[in-house]
Amino acid sequence: MNPLFLHLEEIDSTSAYIQRRFSDLPDRFFLSASFQTSGKGRGDHVWEARPGENLLCSLLLKEEATVKRGPILSLAAAVAVARTLSALGLRDIMIKWPNDILSGDKKITGILLKGCLPGYVVIGIGINANQKDFPSGYGQIPTSICLQTGKEIDIQELKQALYDELMKTLKESDENLLSTYASLDFLKGKRISFLWNDLPRVGVAKGVNEDFFLLVDTGYTLMPLSSGEVSLVRTEEPATFSSVGVE
Repeated sequence: MNPLFLHLEEIDSTSAYIQRRFSDLPDRFFLSASFQTSGKGRGDHVWEARPGENLLCSLLLKEEATVKRGPILSLAAAVAVARTLSALGLRDIMIKWPNDILSGDKKITGILLKGCLPGYVVIGIGINANQKDFPSGYGQIPTSICLQTGKEIDIQELKQALYDELMKTLKESDENLLSTYASLDFLKGKRISFLWNDLPRVGVAKGVNEDFFLLVDTGYTLMPLSSGEVSLVRTEEPATFSSVGVE
Protein backbone atom coordinates (compact mmCIF):
# COMPACT_ATOMS: atom_id res chain seq x y z
CA MET A 1 0.00 0.00 0.00
CA ASN A 2 1.23 3.46 -0.86
CA PRO A 3 2.19 5.18 2.43
CA LEU A 4 1.14 8.51 0.94
CA PHE A 5 -2.43 7.25 0.45
CA LEU A 6 -5.16 7.10 3.08
CA HIS A 7 -8.82 6.28 2.51
CA LEU A 8 -11.56 6.87 5.06
CA GLU A 9 -15.17 5.74 4.76
CA GLU A 10 -16.62 8.93 6.25
CA ILE A 11 -15.16 12.29 7.20
CA ASP A 12 -16.26 15.89 7.50
CA SER A 13 -14.00 17.00 4.62
CA THR A 14 -10.77 15.59 3.20
CA SER A 15 -9.31 19.09 2.96
CA ALA A 16 -10.31 19.97 6.52
CA TYR A 17 -8.75 16.72 7.80
CA ILE A 18 -5.42 17.53 6.14
CA GLN A 19 -5.46 21.13 7.33
CA ARG A 20 -5.89 19.98 10.93
CA ARG A 21 -2.94 17.58 10.66
CA PHE A 22 -0.73 19.07 7.96
CA SER A 23 2.34 19.38 10.21
CA ASP A 24 2.37 15.62 10.82
CA LEU A 25 1.67 14.58 7.25
CA PRO A 26 4.22 14.13 4.44
CA ASP A 27 4.42 16.15 1.24
CA ARG A 28 2.21 14.68 -1.53
CA PHE A 29 -0.05 13.00 1.05
CA PHE A 30 -3.31 12.01 -0.66
CA LEU A 31 -6.54 11.49 1.27
CA SER A 32 -9.79 10.14 -0.15
CA ALA A 33 -13.16 9.39 1.41
CA SER A 34 -16.30 7.50 0.46
CA PHE A 35 -18.47 10.22 1.96
CA GLN A 36 -18.02 13.76 3.25
CA THR A 37 -20.48 15.14 5.77
CA SER A 38 -19.31 18.74 5.25
CA GLY A 39 -17.78 18.96 1.82
CA LYS A 40 -16.94 22.55 0.96
CA GLY A 41 -16.85 24.66 -2.16
CA ARG A 42 -16.10 28.31 -2.84
CA GLY A 43 -17.81 30.80 -0.55
CA ASP A 44 -20.85 29.33 1.17
CA HIS A 45 -21.27 26.48 -1.29
CA VAL A 46 -21.28 22.85 -0.22
CA TRP A 47 -20.25 19.80 -2.21
CA GLU A 48 -22.99 17.16 -2.21
CA ALA A 49 -22.10 13.63 -3.26
CA ARG A 50 -23.68 10.26 -2.58
CA PRO A 51 -21.68 7.81 -0.46
CA GLY A 52 -19.27 5.64 -2.42
CA GLU A 53 -20.27 6.91 -5.85
CA ASN A 54 -17.66 9.60 -6.50
CA LEU A 55 -13.99 10.43 -6.01
CA LEU A 56 -13.64 12.85 -3.09
CA CYS A 57 -10.00 13.60 -2.33
CA SER A 58 -7.36 16.13 -1.31
CA LEU A 59 -3.64 16.42 -1.99
CA LEU A 60 -1.20 18.06 0.44
CA LEU A 61 1.70 20.07 -0.97
CA LYS A 62 4.46 21.14 1.42
CA GLU A 63 7.62 21.37 -0.68
CA GLU A 64 8.72 25.01 -0.60
CA ALA A 65 9.47 25.29 -4.31
CA THR A 66 6.04 23.88 -5.18
CA VAL A 67 4.05 25.95 -2.70
CA LYS A 68 5.76 29.12 -3.94
CA ARG A 69 4.11 28.65 -7.34
CA GLY A 70 0.93 30.03 -5.76
CA PRO A 71 -2.05 30.50 -8.10
CA ILE A 72 -0.46 28.35 -10.83
CA LEU A 73 -1.23 25.33 -8.59
CA SER A 74 -4.93 25.88 -9.16
CA LEU A 75 -4.35 25.93 -12.89
CA ALA A 76 -2.15 22.81 -12.66
CA ALA A 77 -4.83 20.90 -10.74
CA ALA A 78 -7.47 21.78 -13.33
CA VAL A 79 -5.22 20.68 -16.18
CA ALA A 80 -4.40 17.39 -14.41
CA VAL A 81 -8.08 16.58 -13.90
CA ALA A 82 -8.91 17.50 -17.50
CA ARG A 83 -6.18 15.20 -18.79
CA THR A 84 -7.29 12.36 -16.50
CA LEU A 85 -10.87 12.57 -17.74
CA SER A 86 -9.84 12.89 -21.39
CA ALA A 87 -7.71 9.75 -21.03
CA LEU A 88 -10.85 7.90 -19.93
CA GLY A 89 -12.50 8.74 -23.21
CA LEU A 90 -14.63 11.69 -22.14
CA ARG A 91 -15.05 14.24 -24.91
CA ASP A 92 -15.35 18.01 -24.91
CA ILE A 93 -13.55 18.40 -21.58
CA MET A 94 -13.11 22.10 -20.80
CA ILE A 95 -12.06 24.21 -17.81
CA LYS A 96 -14.38 26.94 -16.57
CA TRP A 97 -12.37 29.50 -14.61
CA PRO A 98 -11.25 29.27 -11.96
CA ASN A 99 -11.33 25.47 -11.84
CA ASP A 100 -14.61 23.79 -12.66
CA ILE A 101 -14.18 20.96 -15.13
CA LEU A 102 -16.95 20.58 -17.68
CA SER A 103 -17.88 17.75 -19.99
CA GLY A 104 -19.68 19.55 -22.78
CA ASP A 105 -21.42 22.30 -20.85
CA LYS A 106 -22.07 20.19 -17.74
CA LYS A 107 -20.03 20.24 -14.55
CA ILE A 108 -18.19 17.03 -13.73
CA THR A 109 -15.52 18.21 -11.28
CA GLY A 110 -14.96 20.94 -8.72
CA ILE A 111 -11.56 21.97 -7.33
CA LEU A 112 -10.81 24.11 -4.30
CA LEU A 113 -7.44 25.17 -2.88
CA LYS A 114 -6.87 25.89 0.79
CA GLY A 115 -3.75 26.48 2.82
CA CYS A 116 -1.47 28.77 4.69
CA LEU A 117 1.27 30.28 2.55
CA PRO A 118 4.18 29.82 2.49
CA GLY A 119 3.72 26.68 4.56
CA TYR A 120 1.38 24.39 2.66
CA VAL A 121 -1.40 24.10 0.10
CA VAL A 122 -4.24 21.57 0.03
CA ILE A 123 -5.86 20.81 -3.33
CA GLY A 124 -9.38 19.48 -2.81
CA ILE A 125 -10.97 17.66 -5.75
CA GLY A 126 -14.43 16.19 -6.21
CA ILE A 127 -15.04 14.17 -9.38
CA ASN A 128 -18.55 12.96 -10.15
CA ALA A 129 -17.85 9.34 -11.05
CA ASN A 130 -20.76 6.90 -10.83
CA GLN A 131 -23.57 9.10 -9.54
CA LYS A 132 -26.48 9.16 -11.98
CA ASP A 133 -28.83 11.76 -10.53
CA PHE A 134 -28.26 14.97 -8.62
CA PRO A 135 -30.28 17.34 -6.41
CA SER A 136 -31.97 20.17 -8.27
CA GLY A 137 -30.92 23.78 -7.89
CA TYR A 138 -27.44 23.70 -9.37
CA GLY A 139 -26.43 26.77 -11.35
CA GLN A 140 -24.17 24.62 -13.56
CA ILE A 141 -25.90 21.41 -14.65
CA PRO A 142 -23.97 18.45 -13.17
CA THR A 143 -22.94 15.23 -14.84
CA SER A 144 -20.66 12.28 -14.10
CA ILE A 145 -18.24 9.94 -15.82
CA CYS A 146 -20.91 7.24 -15.81
CA LEU A 147 -23.52 9.50 -17.38
CA GLN A 148 -21.10 10.69 -20.06
CA THR A 149 -19.66 7.29 -20.99
CA GLY A 150 -22.53 4.93 -20.14
CA LYS A 151 -20.21 2.83 -17.98
CA GLU A 152 -19.39 2.77 -14.27
CA ILE A 153 -15.76 3.36 -13.39
CA ASP A 154 -13.54 1.76 -10.76
CA ILE A 155 -12.98 4.63 -8.34
CA GLN A 156 -9.73 3.13 -7.06
CA GLU A 157 -8.32 3.13 -10.58
CA LEU A 158 -9.58 6.66 -11.10
CA LYS A 159 -7.86 7.77 -7.90
CA GLN A 160 -4.52 6.29 -8.94
CA ALA A 161 -4.78 7.77 -12.43
CA LEU A 162 -5.55 11.22 -11.01
CA TYR A 163 -2.69 11.05 -8.51
CA ASP A 164 -0.20 9.99 -11.20
CA GLU A 165 -1.36 12.80 -13.49
CA LEU A 166 -1.11 15.37 -10.69
CA MET A 167 2.47 14.31 -10.00
CA LYS A 168 3.39 14.72 -13.68
CA THR A 169 1.53 17.99 -14.17
CA LEU A 170 3.08 19.63 -11.10
CA LYS A 171 6.50 19.16 -12.72
CA GLU A 172 5.58 21.16 -15.81
CA SER A 173 6.61 24.75 -16.42
CA ASP A 174 4.20 27.62 -15.88
CA GLU A 175 4.41 28.42 -19.59
CA ASN A 176 3.37 24.92 -20.64
CA LEU A 177 0.51 24.84 -18.15
CA LEU A 178 -0.79 28.22 -19.31
CA SER A 179 -0.64 27.05 -22.93
CA THR A 180 -2.54 23.85 -22.11
CA TYR A 181 -5.10 25.75 -20.07
CA ALA A 182 -5.68 28.17 -22.94
CA SER A 183 -6.60 25.24 -25.21
CA LEU A 184 -9.22 24.10 -22.68
CA ASP A 185 -10.59 27.52 -21.65
CA PHE A 186 -14.39 27.36 -21.67
CA LEU A 187 -14.96 31.07 -21.03
CA LYS A 188 -12.55 32.62 -23.52
CA GLY A 189 -14.38 34.79 -26.04
CA LYS A 190 -17.71 34.55 -24.22
CA ARG A 191 -19.73 37.35 -22.59
CA ILE A 192 -19.79 36.96 -18.83
CA SER A 193 -21.26 38.74 -15.84
CA PHE A 194 -19.29 39.33 -12.65
CA LEU A 195 -19.01 41.62 -9.65
CA TRP A 196 -16.33 44.29 -9.37
CA ASN A 197 -16.17 46.16 -6.06
CA ASP A 198 -19.65 44.71 -5.35
CA LEU A 199 -21.04 46.29 -8.54
CA PRO A 200 -22.39 44.24 -11.47
CA ARG A 201 -20.31 44.28 -14.62
CA VAL A 202 -20.40 42.59 -18.02
CA GLY A 203 -17.50 41.89 -20.35
CA VAL A 204 -15.84 39.39 -22.65
CA ALA A 205 -13.46 36.82 -21.16
CA LYS A 206 -10.01 37.07 -22.75
CA GLY A 207 -8.21 34.20 -21.04
CA VAL A 208 -5.96 34.07 -18.00
CA ASN A 209 -2.58 35.67 -17.27
CA GLU A 210 0.51 34.24 -15.57
CA ASP A 211 -1.05 34.87 -12.14
CA PHE A 212 -4.15 32.88 -13.15
CA PHE A 213 -6.28 36.04 -13.11
CA LEU A 214 -9.18 36.02 -15.53
CA LEU A 215 -8.87 38.96 -17.94
CA VAL A 216 -12.18 40.57 -18.86
CA ASP A 217 -12.60 43.19 -21.61
CA THR A 218 -15.40 45.55 -20.56
CA GLY A 219 -15.10 47.65 -23.69
CA TYR A 220 -13.12 50.40 -22.01
CA THR A 221 -10.62 48.53 -19.86
CA LEU A 222 -9.14 45.07 -19.26
CA MET A 223 -10.08 43.92 -15.75
CA PRO A 224 -8.08 41.16 -14.01
CA LEU A 225 -10.28 39.01 -11.75
CA SER A 226 -8.35 37.17 -9.06
CA SER A 227 -11.38 35.29 -7.69
CA GLY A 228 -15.15 35.30 -7.57
CA GLU A 229 -18.09 33.89 -9.46
CA VAL A 230 -18.82 34.51 -13.10
CA SER A 231 -21.82 33.58 -15.22
CA LEU A 232 -22.34 33.38 -18.94
CA VAL A 233 -24.53 36.12 -20.42
CA ARG A 234 -26.78 35.14 -23.28
CA THR A 235 -26.86 37.51 -26.23
CA GLU A 236 -29.50 40.22 -25.89
CA GLU A 237 -30.29 39.16 -22.33
CA PRO A 238 -29.54 41.23 -19.22
CA ALA A 239 -26.63 40.20 -17.05
CA THR A 240 -27.38 37.79 -14.21
CA PHE A 241 -25.34 37.16 -11.12
CA SER A 242 -26.57 33.82 -9.81
CA SER A 243 -24.20 31.22 -8.43
CA VAL A 244 -22.23 29.15 -10.92
CA GLY A 245 -23.17 26.04 -8.94
CA VAL A 246 -22.16 23.84 -6.06
CA GLU A 247 -18.46 23.26 -5.79
